[in-house]
Amino acid sequence: MMQLAPDPIAPPLVSVVVPARDEERFLEPCLASIERQQFRPERLEVVVVENGSRDRTRAVAEACAARDPRVRVVVSDATNQAEAMNAGIRAARGTVVARVDAHSHVPPDYVAQVVEALDRHPGAAGVGGAFLPAGETLRERVAGLARSSRLGVGGGYGADRRPHDHPVRSVQCGAYRREELLAVGGFDPAMAYGEDEELNWRLRKRGREVMLCPALRQLYRPRATLSGLWRQYWNYGRGRMRVLRKHPDFLAGRHLAPSALVIALGGFAAAGTLVPAAHTALALVAAAWGVVLVAAACTARSAAWRERLLLPWAVGGMHLAYGAGLLREAARRGPSPQSRSWTMRVEPQPSRRAAAERTENGQAVTLSVVICTKDRPEMLAACLGSLECQTRRPEEIVIVDASATPARDAVDRIVGKCAVCRVALIAAPPGLPRQRNMGARAATGSVIVYLDDDVVLEPGYLAAIARTFEDDPTKEIGGAGGAQIPDPTPREGFLRRAACRLFLLDTYGRGIVKRSGCPDYVFSPRSRMEVEFLSGCNMAYRREVLDALRFDERLSGYALGEDLQFSYRVSRCRKLVLIPEARLHHRHAGGGRPVGDEHQSMAVYNRYLFFREHVAHGVLDWVAYAWSAIGAMLLSLRDPRGRGVRGATSGYLAVFRHLRHRRSAPTSISAPRVDGSRSY
Repeated sequence: MMQLAPDPIAPPLVSVVVPARDEERFLEPCLASIERQQFRPERLEVVVVENGSRDRTRAVAEACAARDPRVRVVVSDATNQAEAMNAGIRAARGTVVARVDAHSHVPPDYVAQVVEALDRHPGAAGVGGAFLPAGETLRERVAGLARSSRLGVGGGYGADRRPHDHPVRSVQCGAYRREELLAVGGFDPAMAYGEDEELNWRLRKRGREVMLCPALRQLYRPRATLSGLWRQYWNYGRGRMRVLRKHPDFLAGRHLAPSALVIALGGFAAAGTLVPAAHTALALVAAAWGVVLVAAACTARSAAWRERLLLPWAVGGMHLAYGAGLLREAARRGPSPQSRSWTMRVEPQPSRRAAAERTENGQAVTLSVVICTKDRPEMLAACLGSLECQTRRPEEIVIVDASATPARDAVDRIVGKCAVCRVALIAAPPGLPRQRNMGARAATGSVIVYLDDDVVLEPGYLAAIARTFEDDPTKEIGGAGGAQIPDPTPREGFLRRAACRLFLLDTYGRGIVKRSGCPDYVFSPRSRMEVEFLSGCNMAYRREVLDALRFDERLSGYALGEDLQFSYRVSRCRKLVLIPEARLHHRHAGGGRPVGDEHQSMAVYNRYLFFREHVAHGVLDWVAYAWSAIGAMLLSLRDPRGRGVRGATSGYLAVFRHLRHRRSAPTSISAPRVDGSRSY
């Protein structure tokens, strides 16, 4: 039988990547629009990257994949859109990679137009088109008009109405030649927002063009509420600042206009309390801003009268949210995006066979579990019992016991049940940092896992920890922690959460240390995330880290905050990650912990010492610390019995004495008692 020759003009294979998280409502229409493309079916594939959804997004994607073999679902632990796109690029087989967000849908000729545009512009690394709103409700339509307005934040996508193809600084949700993406390392995972702009800027600095082609159109569903729109632009402002930090030459005057407005309004309002003439300046600025908002409503194309009435509120909120977000990110502490490096490896995930070969070649880690305990034998026995049930057993268990009578019975039981595991019991004087250091010196594993005696591990905990280090051959990860269940994040009211954010106090959700020295905790991550500190109840470090650093033994007794101090020091030179697959129950046993005013006093004083030695690098840091101290005292006064006013006052008095004497470093770091004496 005569065989047909291959088609010499076959179009390139196009991979459409759809990052999707919590997109149950919008994902199916998006995928349906891609499946209806007027393009050769065998030259099109769809890669859906599902990363930690809490709704039925994954089920919707898998249902689409079941009915259309061109659709593949990639389950990723990505924490943002940039990481999800990199996962999709790795999985893509096409020579052209087109991004379509799950909130969007595309016309039937979109993919064909992408291929034609790249053919017309052989020197272009990527192409994109207008990103047009397709709102259905009143507020969605208003949000879309606000985003598209030239008087919004620098002109929205779709505001560029030039009728022919032309090079631009950036496009949103573009289509790229895959080799160009690989050449620049893909999207920068440090860019939680603004990832498109940052990628396109690197492509242009490499000498390639990014083209805006009017024939390419994506239609998106805007935010359903104005508060959602403003929250989106708060994040956009933070993302723009991250791009500017990494690429200062990206700066344009329009980027700073919203922040200048926020500073002007806030500055003149504050100055008006002292200088009455500032009220006049404030009125002039507000009047000029009002003219701009009215103009935005009047110039909106095809807007109904109801939409024009709401448009000034939408655009005004965008201005303030974007400007405040940019200023917030500018004031944020943390590693500069320029100091972060990443590599988008294009290789399959390691299989079980590969893992077995790695073990045979001696590349698998050895685990040493170190448990520091004092006077809690029942808790210790439960913790050791959970180690017996692990799917991946540790090579050794080191128990550092500061009890008057060490828990030999519990140790004997674990020795009898774990014959292949070395078990050591070490008697130690009280002091958690000292116990941790003794455990590290006695352990022989390549990874040391610290556990509190009041935790109970789920069976896959140690396996997940070991996998994290084994899948990191470059040893960029220095430490890892797991997810506490149930999530112990306290349920606080809106006003308290707002006050804690305003005064740079303890908050929850990001895993960073603020400029004031207060942490932003994460206890139960939904997906793998990089953080700046780990919780002391479960944290694992490479042997090299513990050879280079030691827990600070000047912190005596219970040593509140010793885990924050040590892990933050590690994060300055290595990555720290939280792994949702490593799950454990933390029972928060009360024995041995300081309580009430004593706990509050220790928390205040130890946080000051941590801030002084590891966070404070300039005047602005000390201003942030003083601001947070004011906020902490105000919150304590709001509920004197519940917040430990006496303890906080005692702690801040000790801080004041330390500052007054200007001692360069404390000779003994211990918390002051409420009566003025030392507690440990």
